[in-house]
Amino acid sequence: MSAPIFPSILATNANLPKITPDISAVPGANLITQVFGWADGIALAMCVLAVLIGAGLWAFGPMMDNPRSASMGKKMLIAAAVGTIVLGAGPHLISALFSIGTSAH
Repeated sequence: MSAPIFPSILATNANLPKITPDISAVPGANLITQVFGWADGIALAMCVLAVLIGAGLWAFGPMMDNPRSASMGKKMLIAAAVGTIVLGAGPHLISALFSIGTSAH
């Protein structure tokens, strides 16, 4: 077995305090949480609007002899689906990555 390359760094990391984020201690935490909730709701409403517009373009584009509109509609539907997935999974993904980061030694 070989010795660690950076023993002093490993020794200092072992002595670091465990950090647990607590947003309730921040002044204005309720406002911050409320603003994030509003932003999440607005973003979700924009995704629903993108689905409606994209479906309309995809449906009526070929009827108006405009294949470019149909293609834009498909892209808009895919973008709305990806946006909705990111909105729904984002907080859980960030939490999971944080827990992975704090468990690293």
